[in-house]
Amino acid sequence: MRLGQGALESFTTLSLEAPQVPYGDDYSLAETLGCAEPGFDRVVDREALRPLLRALPEREQRILYMRFFCEMTQIRIAEQLGISQMRVSRLIIRTCAQLRDQVMAGDA
Repeated sequence: MRLGQGALESFTTLSLEAPQVPYGDDYSLAETLGCAEPGFDRVVDREALRPLLRALPEREQRILYMRFFCEMTQIRIAEQLGISQMRVSRLIIRTCAQLRDQVMAGDA
């Protein structure tokens, strides 16, 4: 019976600034709400990038992986791939710009 009565009260709206009188607390409902999760935007960004990264040529995928996930220097990547450090730098810049443009255009 009490559960049913509680359910009936769920259709009543409360102001976020209303004090929590029935519970004897001296704070508003707004103070009980959580805040935005700081890592949420990062998850959204990663998911938007996932299909775009998979569509990159294997060499660009490998370069980005070594640079951003293995934290390798451009010189070390260049040695691994047998290309110049300048070429690695240009590929990273070009690929990141391409990915950014695609995400901003909504191509993900």
